[in-house]
Amino acid sequence: MNITEEDLVKLFSGLHKKRSDVILGLALFVSKTFLLIFVLFAGYIVINFPAVKNKISFWYENDIKTTQTAFVEEPDSNPTNADLVQAAILLPDLPNNTIRIPVLDIEAPINWRVPNTSTDVSKGLENGVIQIDGTSLPGEQGNVYITGHSSNYVWAKGQYNSIFAIIDKLLPGDIIYLKYNDQVYSYKTLEQKVVMANDLSILSQTNDSRLTLVTCWPVGTSYKRLVVIANQDYPSSDKNVAPASKPAFDTLPSAR
Repeated sequence: MNITEEDLVKLFSGLHKKRSDVILGLALFVSKTFLLIFVLFAGYIVINFPAVKNKISFWYENDIKTTQTAFVEEPDSNPTNADLVQAAILLPDLPNNTIRIPVLDIEAPINWRVPNTSTDVSKGLENGVIQIDGTSLPGEQGNVYITGHSSNYVWAKGQYNSIFAIIDKLLPGDIIYLKYNDQVYSYKTLEQKVVMANDLSILSQTNDSRLTLVTCWPVGTSYKRLVVIANQDYPSSDKNVAPASKPAFDTLPSAR
């Protein structure tokens, strides 16, 4: 079999064309994939803009600005032990029915005794955070369960649609304040964890006097729940009374 120069040119031209087609196809696939990722990312940012803004602001204030000023700011004086003790017992002047988390610059109204139904939860979250009816109230033994939005659609009603977007930044020892019935309660953060959306254990009553803050997680989804647990630090929980009832719950409140 004789192969002419013309046959070789045709053969190698065909291989070159196939290779070019494969490279072009791969390039188109990669570009479309990146375009899809960009569109999804942009859509996520738009839908969850308030929550994303909160996270960026916290990062800037606590990581960037703190780093920039750490080498130029010096304390006016060294606090004494007496100063530290006095600072520890000072309580903020809060309006009734309010939560404040100073380290995160969070303050919001609390709606008490909200029934654990989707309608009541959604309505209550338009006006702040909510305490689920059937869990303990401040001054009672057990579990004070408070939930708030980590994010919501930008067009959704309410001023508190991303109030809990950055509670994952809470560290052990950070203080959370609640004011209920003219009494300010102080809770010291113990831990945080992420649980599945059907984990009813975080709604259960406990033998201690704790505060449980809950929000949907990751931000922009209701796939799981981020849980922050804090113990009552002030006033002493020794005088807390038993809760009126210990109802059972079938579902966790949804607070995307």
